[in-house]
Amino acid sequence: MQIIEMIDDYARMVEESKTIGKFNAYKAYTEKFPDLFGFIFEHLYMQPISALQGLIEQADFECLLKQGLENRRIGMARQIVTSASAVADDLDFDKDFRIYLGMELGNIGGCLASVDPARPALFIGTEVTRSAEFIDQIVPHEFNHMVRASAVGADLSEINTVLGRAMAEGLAVYYDGLAFNHQPFSDESFALQNGLSQAQIRYLSKSGDSLLTEMETKLDLPPTEALHRDLFIVNSGDDQSCVPGYYYGTSVIARLVESGQSLAELTRLPSQQIYDAYLKLK
Repeated sequence: MQIIEMIDDYARMVEESKTIGKFNAYKAYTEKFPDLFGFIFEHLYMQPISALQGLIEQADFECLLKQGLENRRIGMARQIVTSASAVADDLDFDKDFRIYLGMELGNIGGCLASVDPARPALFIGTEVTRSAEFIDQIVPHEFNHMVRASAVGADLSEINTVLGRAMAEGLAVYYDGLAFNHQPFSDESFALQNGLSQAQIRYLSKSGDSLLTEMETKLDLPPTEALHRDLFIVNSGDDQSCVPGYYYGTSVIARLVESGQSLAELTRLPSQQIYDAYLKLK
């Protein structure tokens, strides 16, 4: 396990921003971690850094740095490492991997940081307040993504289709809260894990079956920025926003695990094989 602390470079970036501007300083900062931010811009933001200038200019770098330093002082890194070690044992993952103790713009709790099977990596954001419960959820979630990427990440269909992303998120959601934290799958537990509002929970309870049916029509589509936003991101201002991509994937994985399939083995299977096994149960 290799720990990559980003906070010292972030502190230098904050100082540089006072003379060369926030965008230029942040751009230079991201170039110190090309693998990580290359992945983030391509697969999370799905935009180049130039399209994010407004978001960068609005960020309060000094506040984020202050919280990052406080998180380091209280030992957040130890909890992240302890959780990662436990998950590695649980998922029988014996490859060397990297954990970025992340300093970003405050809006990425955690993410996979590489799809190169030879360079497994994950990112956990440490620049905002994080509860112990959040760490215990996000580390298993992102670690599951990393194990999966190490097994199938070289196949770009795993990240370039809605099916691939839905299966990956379903596995990670099922693992982080429903298997690793011993919570049974239900609409309520899913809503809690994904931060849904009461109105969104009511919509999910009423429309869950139709959401699953609608998702079936989108599985072969490439996840454009707009589609990714609609299917895989919660919009707190929209009562009908309930991450149907996550919900569909988690429902599929729950059905397969309940039928006797191994979660550790499913984590390493290509998405099409997972989907085919699911169709046999329908």
